[in-house]
Amino acid sequence: MLRFLTTLPQKLPWLRSTLKRRGDIGEKLAFRYLEAKGYKILALNWRCFAGELDIVASDGDEMVFCEVKSLHADYPDYDPCSRIDRRKIKKLKELARHYRETHWRTIKLLRLWNYRFDMIGVCITSSGSTVHHTEDAFS
Repeated sequence: MLRFLTTLPQKLPWLRSTLKRRGDIGEKLAFRYLEAKGYKILALNWRCFAGELDIVASDGDEMVFCEVKSLHADYPDYDPCSRIDRRKIKKLKELARHYRETHWRTIKLLRLWNYRFDMIGVCITSSGSTVHHTEDAFS
């Protein structure tokens, strides 16, 4: 079953584009949510050879690396952290290290010496959307 789910988007291009659109909508909602909370957005969909960071922001004197997970369904107890495994955490930490190495001038200018990893889960339903924000989801 797991193999089927991982190979399905490659075999059906229309499904891959649907999943990407869902992710894009979730990231836009997360972006608006963070702006409304007073976060300063530093980067959206930052890419390097190692992968992509969904949102990089600052919250006061702390740099925040946000991973956004989107879901189209009614799950009131949705926990975005449950969809992140050790391999993904390791990759996010590596990406954060690359970001900090390449943007050291910005970090120095804004004095963002500390950083954390947040999870944002977006549940999109026909009646609206819900954003679940977990600060300092892992270290």
